[in-house]
Amino acid sequence: FIIGSSTATSFIVDEKGRVGIGTTTISGFNGRLVQLSGTGNTAYILEKTDETVRKWGWVTGAPSGEMIFQDMTAGLNRLTINTSGYIGIATSSPKANLEIYDGDESTTLTNFTQAVNNAGLLITTDYTANAYTPGIFWNFENIGDPNRPKAGIWLYETASGTYMLFGTSA
Repeated sequence: FIIGSSTATSFIVDEKGRVGIGTTTISGFNGRLVQLSGTGNTAYILEKTDETVRKWGWVTGAPSGEMIFQDMTAGLNRLTINTSGYIGIATSSPKANLEIYDGDESTTLTNFTQAVNNAGLLITTDYTANAYTPGIFWNFENIGDPNRPKAGIWLYETASGTYMLFGTSA
């Protein structure tokens, strides 16, 4: 099923049930597929239209080809994966494997007394007395036991308070 001419197809459903938009051929995957093709920015848009209208876009960026999850209602890029595989949260140009941007910094420690939505990175777990919470760990795939962290930062919760621990493995 094709809508359009043989050189400028707008919509195609092939014999495998795959859908193509803006392409004359569908390639690269044998399962169910929707393929969007175009020059410049190409977007797949999801829009919620009931009482709380929200529009989200899955956009390929031009000219460098990054993949962007965009809050089109607010006009903000929420998540970016660039062509190097770097992931950016709240930044459209990540410079590391994972970059989280938060422009809401403070010159005082008042953020520790405010809501958790001021955190740049929030790790949440259920409270258990005298237990360690998940933290941030560093590891090497090619040295020693790849399942054992080499260094880390984590919290220890007790009835009398919370302790931040820094450590390395033996």
